Amino acid sequence: MPLTLPVGLAIAAQAVAPQVQIEAEARLRFERRLDRDFNRARSDNRSDLFQRYRVGLRWKPEGPWSGVVQYQYAHNQAWTRRNGSDESSDLFLANVQWQKDGKTVTAGRQRIILGSERLIGALEWVNTARTFDAVRYQDASWDLFAGRIGVQSPLPGAARLGAASYRSKWGQTSLIFKHDKSSAGSVDLWTLAHAYRKMYGEIEFDFEGAYQFGSNLGRTHQAWAYHLQVAKNLDPKTNIQLEWNSASGGPSTGTSRTFDNLYPTNHKFYGVMDLFAWRNMNQLQLTVTHKPRKDLDLKGRLSTAWLQDARDAWYSAGGRPNVGPSGAFRDATGNSGRNIGWEFDLEANWRRNARESVSAGLGIFNPGGFVKKLANDGRVQVFFYLQYGIRF
Repeated sequence: MPLTLPVGLAIAAQAVAPQVQIEAEARLRFERRLDRDFNRARSDNRSDLFQRYRVGLRWKPEGPWSGVVQYQYAHNQAWTRRNGSDESSDLFLANVQWQKDGKTVTAGRQRIILGSERLIGALEWVNTARTFDAVRYQDASWDLFAGRIGVQSPLPGAARLGAASYRSKWGQTSLIFKHDKSSAGSVDLWTLAHAYRKMYGEIEFDFEGAYQFGSNLGRTHQAWAYHLQVAKNLDPKTNIQLEWNSASGGPSTGTSRTFDNLYPTNHKFYGVMDLFAWRNMNQLQLTVTHKPRKDLDLKGRLSTAWLQDARDAWYSAGGRPNVGPSGAFRDATGNSGRNIGWEFDLEANWRRNARESVSAGLGIFNPGGFVKKLANDGRVQVFFYLQYGIRF
């Protein structure tokens, strides 16, 4: 698909009635990952060229009603020991919205972001992203929705989701219900979560915690997770953040204790290399952001992590265990220890103008004892990306 398509659509929009707006966007990202399994004896370096194109219409006449339809085409060309490619073609958005007196009702395929996105998010970093087929009500205090996943890769076709969230001066409290089923059985989980952010003098304090209960593949489910962060501006252009992320894990007779991260946007929280989810983890992280000029953002991040329970897996951003030369990084005996390792990230984002942006990132992960033992090596993993985006 030629890159001139968004330009042509933008020109065509001039001939459309004022209440209809044509939108288009394109995003290209190159990624390179070295030693994915932390073992130099296996040649598993990987390169990916991700392409994503979206075109759509927004309809907004006079009155409370509006609507949007957006098509998405995504393609990935991968170079590994076995080269290949995949593509997807989806109706990404298709909804109608009613808005009046501070109240909004949206029905159809839509983005749903709940709070910080640690539990429910749009997953925009991933090439296909995520939307929901849902009905949603919002006002100044309440956010209520129910539905299923509309677009995601892979698509959890049996999953159903509902939530009620309330905002007050004490933060945002949410109750989320998830139902899913597979050949292994059914999952029915309730997640009670609370998020709170406030400035205390020059220090910003941020907290988010969650407790889960229900049933998971025939077992009782009890799990928890929390996030703590303090941040301070060192000067008008520089901010420093220190944070702690933790989530339960581990097997137990008749009880599931691994926190279910639900449908989040993990990429922006736990490292640019996407090696972590909010599951069976402890992570200490230091982040410094610097804005040398208004169109450029720089970020540096250093984190160290270890397993909450040594008998459970090390989970990636997608919620599945990371994989090494011998399979999933999991030691049911717990004899491999808990030390996962540390990660160092550098990222830059340049907004060329109101429509275009260029970003790049570098991640270096140095494995700890847990990874080294299961990988039978422990070579450093390196990740790099370069991304260009444009919108009309």
